[in-house]
Amino acid sequence: MGSRLKVQTDVGATFKKANAEFKGLYQQVVQSWPLIVLSICIIAIAWLLAKLVALLAHHFLSRRVTSPLLLTVMVRAFSVPVFLVGVYFILQVAGLTRLALTVLGGPGL
Repeated sequence: MGSRLKVQTDVGATFKKANAEFKGLYQQVVQSWPLIVLSICIIAIAWLLAKLVALLAHHFLSRRVTSPLLLTVMVRAFSVPVFLVGVYFILQVAGLTRLALTVLGGPGL
């Protein structure tokens, strides 16, 4: 009383489907390359701004905070939101508004 599965062994049909998927994916990438370049620029600027904020925060807080661990936490508390705003802008540009709100709402911003 074993069940017998019938498997379609037409490998050519499988490769045709995969080829059609790759062509569709390629077309999507070609159409959205300006958004991809813009997103890369935005994330690079956000990263650089976050680094600048971290350096400034470290400079101003290092005189007041003696604990290295607390200093690191405080510096990141200033720099991470700057980077998250960059991620938010990228998601807005991509049209993913709900996901963008989730990214900001997740850490409590």
